[in-house]
Amino acid sequence: MKVTRTIAGVMLFVLLFFSCSPERHAKNNHDLSKGTPVNAFATDVRKIEASKVCMVNDKYMNTDQIAIEVDGKIYYGCCQACINTIRDNQASHMAKDPQTNEQVDKATAFIVVEPGSKDEVLYFKSLENAQKYFSRHYNGG
Repeated sequence: MKVTRTIAGVMLFVLLFFSCSPERHAKNNHDLSKGTPVNAFATDVRKIEASKVCMVNDKYMNTDQIAIEVDGKIYYGCCQACINTIRDNQASHMAKDPQTNEQVDKATAFIVVEPGSKDEVLYFKSLENAQKYFSRHYNGG
């Protein structure tokens, strides 16, 4: 009985460890050119679909992720380990708006791909915050 539990525990650990591995992410098509276009200029900031973001790894995945409902809000994860994190760790629901440094709920955030990155995302409280941020950081303002 003790051996069975040990084996089961090791198998569970291995499953969780490898379920969210870089190889798993490499299988997803992260090619932003096939998704919603994102422009970093303040006059043309475009929100990406939350359903295409792993909200644990904060990565744009360019494919629909697994929806997880928590307290009436929908979050998205790419694998079982991310689902567990979203369900069990309320801190994973929040991000810092880079314009204001305010905490923003990822379920309601204005999400964009970070300029110069293929898949890193930024969470903003609003379109206006995103426009101000990009105007200040990318348009010489």
